[in-house]
Amino acid sequence: ASILVHELWHIWQVQSGFMFEKGSNGFWEWLISQWTDPAAAYNYGGREGIINAIADGKKFLDFGIEQQAQIMQDSHHAWKMSVCVQGKNINAINKIDNPIYVCPIPSPYSDIVVEVLE
Repeated sequence: ASILVHELWHIWQVQSGFMFEKGSNGFWEWLISQWTDPAAAYNYGGREGIINAIADGKKFLDFGIEQQAQIMQDSHHAWKMSVCVQGKNINAINKIDNPIYVCPIPSPYSDIVVEVLE
């Protein structure tokens, strides 16, 4: 499911126009980064990277295309593995209650992705 979240984020990037904010340059930057150093394209520094980014005033949308998707994937994984989710049967929660509000995304992920989830 976490990989699905990653790929769905790419769909959001295209549908929202984010991937093409710099015109076709954004696409080419992404493509070149995939060829030259694919591992670095995904590396945002993990939890420490997010904590440092927040301290430096960096916003979620300032991260690269693959970094954003990786942050979303890791956010989902952190949420899924959280004590709150592990202690509840999420499928049994009233469908009116959004599981994200019943069991919030753990910090620091919640602190960086909030700008695009609201």
